[in-house]
Amino acid sequence: MSTTETASSARARDNEIIGTLVLAWPIILGQLAQTLQFASNTLLMGWLGATELAAGALAMALLHPLLMFMGGVLSAVSSLVAQALGRGDADGGRHVFQQGLWVCLFSSIVIVPLFFDIRPALHLLGQDPQISERAAEFGRIVGFVVLPHLGFVLLRNFLASHGLTFIALTAVLAASLVNFVLGYVLTTGFMGAPRMGLAGIGMATVLANFLCLIGLMAYIGHHRNFQCFNYYAGWYRVRLKSLWELLSIGLPVGLFLLSEVALFTSANFLMGSIGPDALAGHAVSSQYIGIAFSIPIGLGVAAMVRVGWAYGARDVDGMARAGWTAIGLCTLAMCVSSTLYMVFPETLVGFFLDSTNPDNTGAIPLAITFLYLVGALQLSDGLQGLMSYLLRGMSDTFVPMVLGIVGYWPIGLVLSIGLGLFTSLAGVGVYIGVLIGVTVVAAALLIRFVLLIRRFRRVGFG
Repeated sequence: MSTTETASSARARDNEIIGTLVLAWPIILGQLAQTLQFASNTLLMGWLGATELAAGALAMALLHPLLMFMGGVLSAVSSLVAQALGRGDADGGRHVFQQGLWVCLFSSIVIVPLFFDIRPALHLLGQDPQISERAAEFGRIVGFVVLPHLGFVLLRNFLASHGLTFIALTAVLAASLVNFVLGYVLTTGFMGAPRMGLAGIGMATVLANFLCLIGLMAYIGHHRNFQCFNYYAGWYRVRLKSLWELLSIGLPVGLFLLSEVALFTSANFLMGSIGPDALAGHAVSSQYIGIAFSIPIGLGVAAMVRVGWAYGARDVDGMARAGWTAIGLCTLAMCVSSTLYMVFPETLVGFFLDSTNPDNTGAIPLAITFLYLVGALQLSDGLQGLMSYLLRGMSDTFVPMVLGIVGYWPIGLVLSIGLGLFTSLAGVGVYIGVLIGVTVVAAALLIRFVLLIRRFRRVGFG
């Protein structure tokens, strides 16, 4: 390779790193703020006590998989819009975007009534009746977050496909602040407000998410960047061709995420079967999984968009460069978070569980132990999340779905159940099963990415 070619390659690599980070950092901070919104709910629940914390964790354990599944389906909108922009389509993927709005509405109509009474589901899963009763009270309110949350996910990723990520960060920061302040007021009775406990946390979450959604919808409707595409023109029409295009790409993504979340959600119920202290400890340690996972999500969305642009332009070198850049950045970031979790577990757990509260005596040492294991999980968890986004940018979703289901369920879930319930490892065994399952999926998706790039180089896009 000549000196000129080497310099050109280095410039392309540096430009890719800069381009990825410019897109990714607002998404990372926005995802972190959204994660901290739910973490702040956990913090408020922890202040109420371990029983309330366990109840809130159970209700969210039922809601979270559904949100992730539908969020995965809707993520196809961003990859398809990015590809349309890469091809130079005149409508900028307008019809796919509009069908995404309808999917948000239809899914909310189906999901919200399921949370009017979640006690039968919790009893079926063998959870404590007293905790299940409190979880049901929380679920009846927080279930209404489905529509605004899914709408935000759709609009955030849609804006990213246009290279616009800062506005979503602004919206979610404002919503997170509203969520915490209002949740604090309604749980503590600050300034004479009613002390509503878990119900107050649920109300604050729903209101904050609706404010976030309304702000982003208004931005898209009025900003000059979108006027040439008329994204809301004819929004009320259901277009079956565009809807099928969205679902054919999005449903496998949703099932992939559902299989992943099912593994982590099963850990909640397994911990609940082991005991309230294990469940409370896991509720804390799992918050740090979500906090660190903000980084691969942000990098993944940015890489998906950049891979989608290159895919639409039929640029294999651009696809490979975007992918490997994101993989390198993700590896570095997750190694840093792993180190922090393993070095400062007592301090990090102390943010959520008050050591002076006798109700937390059993939960604190378990949370510290679990956080060590979360540190060991970081690299595999980050890479499997990132790789799924990269492959979506190429509209490759079916094979990753199969790989995810096999890795998460027959391997990860079975090991978690076996080691958690049938050995003395208990909660530690649950985490070991999760770690093995996630590592298998991360390795499989990385191999899939390498093979696809090779195939595109060999046979093209036909």
